[in-house]
Amino acid sequence: MALQQDVGSACLTCASECPGFKLHSWRATCTNCHCFYDKHDVTDSSKDTFVADLQLADANLLSAYNTAQITAKENGLTWLPIGVLPTDIDAFLASLPSTEVPRGKTNAEARLKRIRRQIPPQDREPAVSLKTSKLNLPASGAPTNLDGEVREATRFQNSRNRRDFGLGRVERVADKSGITLSKRRNSVNHAIHNHYLNPCLFSGSRVHL
Repeated sequence: MALQQDVGSACLTCASECPGFKLHSWRATCTNCHCFYDKHDVTDSSKDTFVADLQLADANLLSAYNTAQITAKENGLTWLPIGVLPTDIDAFLASLPSTEVPRGKTNAEARLKRIRRQIPPQDREPAVSLKTSKLNLPASGAPTNLDGEVREATRFQNSRNRRDFGLGRVERVADKSGITLSKRRNSVNHAIHNHYLNPCLFSGSRVHL
């Protein structure tokens, strides 16, 4: 879903041939170059508020996540997963590709862009996002059953958040080569899928790190 905040963003595919992202009335494509919105230099302006938007039920887990972000800030980082102790930060960062280290504007924006694609704004709070103004539609162009669509989207959101989403955790383990950092989720047996800078959210059969 393209948003008003995306207007004017440069196209990463067309470069100077596109004067900047221009909203279509309902498609998520640019009316100037016809590339999809995320082919432009867009990010997620909500930053980490998406965690609150998911309304996860485990208060202790949310507290641990917030503590991890305080630790990240104290160490000049833009993000850290749950479980990385201050003494483990250097080892954790060393385990990541240089382009995935959570430090600096470029890597932070890349992470937020992935978060937006993984959990788009309209999937976080349908009642807020699925409005005529947010859908870039004039009042006369609004779907006739928008209220019904919002109810269905909210029902899906509540079920998904309760059943499929959680926050992952990083733990330190020993192997034959010495001490390493192992990434894992904290409940249900799901395979690990390494998107290093995503917020350790898991859905379906994947854990996003």
